Amino acid sequence: MCTEQNIYCHASLTDPSVITERNVCCSASQTDPSVITERNVCCSASQTDPSVITERNVCCSASQTDPSQDYCTSSQTSHVTSEYDDVDNMSDSDSDWRHSAEDSCDDDDDDVGHSSVEFEITDCNRNCNSATERKYVVFESCIRQLFLLCFLCLSPCRIFVRRLCGSFVSVEQQCSRGHVYHWDSQPCHGSLPYGNLLLSATIFFSGVSPVRMLNCLRFTNIPMISIRTYNRIQSNYLVMAVKKVWSNEQTKLLQSRSGTFCDVAGDGRCCSPGHTAKFGSYTVMDINDSKILDIKLVQVTEVNNSNAMELEGLRRCLAFLLQFLNISTITTDRHSSVQKYLRETFPHITHYFDVWHIAKNIRKKIEEVSKRRDCTILHDWAQAVSNHMYWCAASSGGDGDLILAKWSSILRHICNIHTGHGPLFDSCAHGLLEPRLWITVGSKPYKELEIIVKNKILCRDIKKLAHNGQTSSLESFHKIVTFFAPKTVHYFYSAMEARILIAVLHFNENSQRPQAVTQNNQLQWSVSFPKARKGQAVVKPVSVPATFHYVDKLINATIELRDAYPTYNMAKTNAEILSASHPPSVASLCNQLDKENAVQLHKMKSRFNKPLDTAPES
Repeated sequence: MCTEQNIYCHASLTDPSVITERNVCCSASQTDPSVITERNVCCSASQTDPSVITERNVCCSASQTDPSQDYCTSSQTSHVTSEYDDVDNMSDSDSDWRHSAEDSCDDDDDDVGHSSVEFEITDCNRNCNSATERKYVVFESCIRQLFLLCFLCLSPCRIFVRRLCGSFVSVEQQCSRGHVYHWDSQPCHGSLPYGNLLLSATIFFSGVSPVRMLNCLRFTNIPMISIRTYNRIQSNYLVMAVKKVWSNEQTKLLQSRSGTFCDVAGDGRCCSPGHTAKFGSYTVMDINDSKILDIKLVQVTEVNNSNAMELEGLRRCLAFLLQFLNISTITTDRHSSVQKYLRETFPHITHYFDVWHIAKNIRKKIEEVSKRRDCTILHDWAQAVSNHMYWCAASSGGDGDLILAKWSSILRHICNIHTGHGPLFDSCAHGLLEPRLWITVGSKPYKELEIIVKNKILCRDIKKLAHNGQTSSLESFHKIVTFFAPKTVHYFYSAMEARILIAVLHFNENSQRPQAVTQNNQLQWSVSFPKARKGQAVVKPVSVPATFHYVDKLINATIELRDAYPTYNMAKTNAEILSASHPPSVASLCNQLDKENAVQLHKMKSRFNKPLDTAPES
């Protein structure tokens, strides 16, 4: 339950050598009560004795909330009188310090003491809402300065903090002549402060760890909502907002491709390495423009084992997409179950294999063989053989027999024999070559490489190498998923699904960013030296900065859901209806002991709870 905060804290301290200040993040209103223009102000604390300062920071905003709501973080009322407050004129500031361009609202690099006005906010609230208006951090000492004198008679006032609910603070001003004025740091939607809702939304939509973010605010002494309150907002509003926005965006994507034949690529991803994954997601992407068309999440309890989650994800994606699209080709890895499913169920869809997966596997095998005695020369050919596979797929136009003929020619090329390869591909297509170490026909390195190149399964599958696109963009997307849903953190089904959908929204918005240019209109490049390349330089284009317009849509959807379901109970009921198709949690399918019996069983089995003279059980 939310209870009033009663903190009795004098600003006019009897001992001026000790000052306890509390810093508050909130919205300020004009001193004239007849014209209220809310704004969120960033201020610093004043000091009576600069030698001893203990500051407490509070994160707040501006309209009263219902005391029945459980957003309060403490139960005290703060009485703040301030006859002895002095404003520090920043004598301790560094004279060489200047605002950086990124910290300012414009390119002005003036010092903090400059009196110029960067922008006027007198009428700004008429053109913006609670989600789009600026928010600032305000220290409590600066709030005291606002309410030192009565707005009506200019008499000295006593200042009380009546409510402190998460990021919300409510202040009451009482002057010596009986005038009372109430001020709230942020607007509310019913009993829910907008600051609490928006902060929870931005934490979730940005992919930040809520525990770390809330701890960061607490370490700054800014009162904040509890993790329990954050989880309630997430499950009741934020997850539903993500699904709503993705549904709208997906509908637009599918409608724009209606009536056309699409070339797609698919790949799976597990939530943790190995064969103990709880979740597996399968993604289908349009190869031509790198837009993700659909993604499905599968829980391990829905299939026989974690290895079967990839096939189940593909089934669900195709079952959904084929209602709206005509798929002509699909590119995947060489998962055996996926091959059989596509061959038997969708014979009209041409199935290609992704070159990257096969080439990576071939290169690993060659490098492993090169570690054997008398085979070190193969290490210098590993990258060349991998590149040759890419060229075979890209230059053959989908002709499987030609791809195989070109691939087999590598065994003659490494021996410095460049003609007479066969009827389909008689001679190498390259020009003059630089001197290099050639391999002798019949030598041990040659025989080892021949075993790899002429592998029966490889020669069968190499005919189906994709020539029209690769899944490299899907691998890039998996990195984005790891940012929003790290493999080291456990999530429940609804949260996991929402996080991968946020990753989809981010990726689709930024998948086709152009390359950045310098001030001289030169393309920007970056050079890295990854471990996988053994120190070799890798050049990559530098893209323009990412955009986050999807976050605005998510925040607007969150506010719309709050308007539609103004109480937790209503929102929870809606969330349960929409989540009725979700699989039950893994724990719910097991026989669970109650807590007391589990603790007793643990004590009985623990080796550390037995007497020293008792031998351990064999």
